[in-house]
Amino acid sequence: MEKQIINEELGISNDVKQLVVKIKSSIGDNFSKNYKNKSRFYGLNSNFPYKVFHGDLNVKWKDIVINVIYYVVNDSDENVVSYYLRRFKSTSNIEKYELTFYLVGHGDRILWEKHNSTIQHEIEHLFQLYKKGKPLLNTKQNQQYQAFVQLMHSSDFIERIIGYTYYYYARVEKNALINGIYGDVMGKNINGHVLNPLEEIKNTAVYKNINAIKQVIENRNQHERIVRALKPFNKTIDSYLKIANRVVSEYTKAFGRLLYLLKKDIAETNENLLINLSDETIENYD
Repeated sequence: MEKQIINEELGISNDVKQLVVKIKSSIGDNFSKNYKNKSRFYGLNSNFPYKVFHGDLNVKWKDIVINVIYYVVNDSDENVVSYYLRRFKSTSNIEKYELTFYLVGHGDRILWEKHNSTIQHEIEHLFQLYKKGKPLLNTKQNQQYQAFVQLMHSSDFIERIIGYTYYYYARVEKNALINGIYGDVMGKNINGHVLNPLEEIKNTAVYKNINAIKQVIENRNQHERIVRALKPFNKTIDSYLKIANRVVSEYTKAFGRLLYLLKKDIAETNENLLINLSDETIENYD
């Protein structure tokens, strides 16, 4: 019961965990069988003049069929990989069961360690769509959402703070972001590799951004700048501060529950290892 309650509060369901495994396995199998097929390679657009592998498959899950579109660039040139991952973002369609992933490969395998956070994040969005049974956002909500997403990329620090505040306030994003952190940390827990879950959480962009929001709203010297930045959106500073404080409070609680869950799942994953790397190695008693 305790684990079930924690999972529900975090929005990390066993269905999402199982679907992540299923989709990663389907993509991995498809790629390993076809990665030498030259007809599967082509350029994404004129701004990215490198050919990438293209895959398209359907994954059956429960009573739905998920269309998974994925692209893979080879990791031989780190500069190309870095630009590719910045330029092309994986997405989950908010209206239908469709996932699009931009991945990195080496030989016949996908380098999942680069994508564990993204995969779990987007699959959580698809799961939300499945549970809701209709588009996650209506037209008006989507317009507001996109406006704040654009604000997140502003050159003005306070505008970025406001954009991220409303972005994090969206319920669908909080669950997806926490899922992403969970997927990333658990993906690093390979062969008993020693992890400090708290430090892993603190090193995420989400944690650092929530901390930045907290510092800004607690600094009254910044409030006049906030007032000016809010004018185009017809929002008052009181309404903004109410939401910002709620965001900080909810994410702080979510980080705490996530830390508990990570410690629990890491312990369960490692308990069957012959040698736990956090302990001393086996003595030779001969």
